Amino acid sequence: MELCIQDLSKKYTLKTALDGITITFGGSKIHAILGENGAGKSTLVSILSGSLSPSGGKIFIDGIQTHFVSAADAMSKGIYIVRQRPVLAENLTVLQNILLGTGIFTGKKKTEKIKKQLAEIDPGIVPDEKIKNLGGNRRFYTSLAAALIYEPKCLILDEPSAFLDKGEREKLYKLLKTLAQKGMCIIVITHSRAEAAANADTVTVLNEGKLSHFYARASDSLADRNFFTEKSAQIVQQTNTGTQHKICLEISGFSCRPKNRPPVTDAGLQAYYGEICAVTSPGDSSLKTFEDALCGMEKDGLSGTVSFFSAQQKKTAIKAADLTPCFLRKNGTAVIPSDKTYRASNPSLTVAEMLSVYTKKDAEEKALDLIKDAAIEITPQQSVSDLSGGMLQRLILARELSTNPSLVIMCNPMQGLDAASQKRLCERILSLVSDKKAVILIGAEDFPLTLCSRVYTLESGILKLSFSKQAG
Repeated sequence: MELCIQDLSKKYTLKTALDGITITFGGSKIHAILGENGAGKSTLVSILSGSLSPSGGKIFIDGIQTHFVSAADAMSKGIYIVRQRPVLAENLTVLQNILLGTGIFTGKKKTEKIKKQLAEIDPGIVPDEKIKNLGGNRRFYTSLAAALIYEPKCLILDEPSAFLDKGEREKLYKLLKTLAQKGMCIIVITHSRAEAAANADTVTVLNEGKLSHFYARASDSLADRNFFTEKSAQIVQQTNTGTQHKICLEISGFSCRPKNRPPVTDAGLQAYYGEICAVTSPGDSSLKTFEDALCGMEKDGLSGTVSFFSAQQKKTAIKAADLTPCFLRKNGTAVIPSDKTYRASNPSLTVAEMLSVYTKKDAEEKALDLIKDAAIEITPQQSVSDLSGGMLQRLILARELSTNPSLVIMCNPMQGLDAASQKRLCERILSLVSDKKAVILIGAEDFPLTLCSRVYTLESGILKLSFSKQAG
């Protein structure tokens, strides 16, 4: 399928979301669409998937002008979308959700086909598992499988890497390239220039509703990004002076062996006040095991010792198996997990409900304080589901920091953020360092590792110290 839009626009009373966009999405290719929050990406894909009508312009499929009266109409023409936060039936299983809308709830042949497809997408997914028990990555896989069962001519993916680690992203794009080779037109919305350059055929950049750049060769779109302002550069200089910092956290003999995921074996790590400690991985799927174990969310085969140190160096040592999110919070640790949507929040909540979980203060009053801190123009009554990934991350960070933690654990901090949001987050992390907080980054992809005092590498479940500026 060749999908072409000419002079496409979408205007509201107070805002023009799209302004005269002309693009051709050819078949047998992966097309990436880049842009910061508010650039018009979501509006564009909503029009292309039939859920939003344009104010002007034309849409062509294989040279024939068409228009969509609904999302169902777009699907009837072979266009399917997999959204960042798919709407799924929480109390139904993965398999039942995929079968919804097909008119088929039984049938061995169809069921076996779906199970085979699921295994190709994610071997660890359980078809009979209820959706309410799944994280963002497997909700995405379920939605993807539900789209692929129809063998679409054009597949649109809205921020597909938002819930995926590096290894999962690589596997996803391998699948997408296979589908493109078979003739499918694939459109991917992403914030990551590096991801687009490495995996797409073309790149379209939107800015404030207009077509900013088009790259017929995706690799040409890759450009260096400057995260550092004069202020942050000063913080970096102060951080790297060689000052001896006090220890904040130490783990030793840390092992975790979950049933259906790669293990972590005998890991050791130290984090210090006033420093950034990063844990990286070359696509190792054991990184998620490490995150869940350290954040008190995984208990299978968990062993080892975790020691917390106050600013006065008073030590509190516990067994790793006794770690819980509540224990971490009570001992001055804030956790921002990689799954911000379903583990750190809930799309069904209002912003006020999501932000007030740690306080007895009036929910709306608390929310207003944190919204101001996050510098976001929203209201407490808005739904969490309406927020972009960058907005949600900033609000969660503001909420967690409101407890005045001594240690901040951030998992995949840059994932799903546009360049401007990445820069803001980078500077916020540096401000924590200047306040003598300890920061651990798990999955530090796209974070400037030159800012880190310690960098650990996790490979095949084994954690190694690969870089250290100070001995502690």
